[in-house]
Amino acid sequence: MPDSSSASVLINKISAQIEGNDIILPLLPNVVAKVFEVTSNPDSSARDISRLVMTDQTLTVKILNMANSAYYFSGEKTTSLHHAVARLGFKTITNLIITAALDSQFHMHGHYSTLEASFWEHSLLTSFIAKEIAEKVLMDGEEAYMAGLIHDIGKTILISMVNNAVKKMTKKIYPPHDRVEYLLRKFHSYVGCLAAKKWNMSNKICEAIYLHHRFYYSKKNRDFVALISLADKLANIPANGLESEAVPDMEPFKAEIKTLKISDKTMNAIIGDLPRIRKDVSEMASGVSEKTDF
Repeated sequence: MPDSSSASVLINKISAQIEGNDIILPLLPNVVAKVFEVTSNPDSSARDISRLVMTDQTLTVKILNMANSAYYFSGEKTTSLHHAVARLGFKTITNLIITAALDSQFHMHGHYSTLEASFWEHSLLTSFIAKEIAEKVLMDGEEAYMAGLIHDIGKTILISMVNNAVKKMTKKIYPPHDRVEYLLRKFHSYVGCLAAKKWNMSNKICEAIYLHHRFYYSKKNRDFVALISLADKLANIPANGLESEAVPDMEPFKAEIKTLKISDKTMNAIIGDLPRIRKDVSEMASGVSEKTDF
């Protein structure tokens, strides 16, 4: 049984580090940083990004698996990165690269692997729901996907901080899950926002990460933050909660619906799409972790 006093000391120490801005934030995976350089250059071509990603065979396979998943499938199997980039476009392929890279870097298998797996599954689901909502309310679907994908990235960073702190202990005692979850609830939005700023994400995405649990504090990007808030809430609906044919209770989403001016018909359509989105995400997630011969 974990020593509760040692666990509390460790959690309090990490809390003090965060409050004192004494945090070492992770770097973006190298390939992602390079992809951002390529996609920000207006003279770049599909061949440029293909050459870059093809240097990593594992990443290439993951991206092709995702490009051929039900969500992106166009009726013809994509067998080359060049074809995938040409068909899906720079923004979409960039999001797929980041999805694959973050799966490798932040989906770890340590003491809190069960927590991390649930965070990753939720983040993927939120990203797809955010994209669907954005397209229905005429906002940028790919930008919404990105924000949804990393809206909880602070949680994985905080778990890494806990793991690293435990490794430095003479007697390694991991804090119980409830103490770690307390740390995550308190700081994940703040830490995630700091990381996004370090990675040169847009102010809109940084604000969505920081305020996705309290979008009403957003001033410049309230609609976008409300969209991520709504996607986050919808992703938290249990799968068995979508099986009933009864009209769902819209009260938990009332503020976001009002801000985004979503009609009842559109909202019902969004919720009606959730089982299909869950299935697509599940298939794509398995494609990220499995290898396939093309």
